[in-house]
Amino acid sequence: MGFRLHNLQNPHKTLRLSRRTWFGLLELAEAHGWNPLGTVSQEYPLGESNSFHSSIEMLPDWDGSYWEERQVLLDDALNLMDALQEAFETYEPVRLPSLYALGWLSEFDEIERTHPSLGALERTIAFCQGGAFRIEPV
Repeated sequence: MGFRLHNLQNPHKTLRLSRRTWFGLLELAEAHGWNPLGTVSQEYPLGESNSFHSSIEMLPDWDGSYWEERQVLLDDALNLMDALQEAFETYEPVRLPSLYALGWLSEFDEIERTHPSLGALERTIAFCQGGAFRIEPV
């Protein structure tokens, strides 16, 4: 299972990430100063304002999770981008043994989960720069 992110302004702009990579990116962003605002449901009216602060009272079912089919609003996407950019600038990749790629060394699962690749980090930064997006579990 993974996630596909869809830009709300341009639905053809997407980014697909594995579950492990998505959660690793979220943890990495939090470790570098991201304070998640939480997501909103697909029914959230984005018409005039794409800001989280516009009217949270309208969302009785709000739980803020980043692993369901939800929307990440502009403020949150840009804050996520800033934190990931900070992480990229201070990032120290973890070297994994070559046998890990074959699935033989499972004790490195925690390392991979918390250390997404530099490529995934770069692509997510570029994607978040586009603003608000929808999360779709796939």
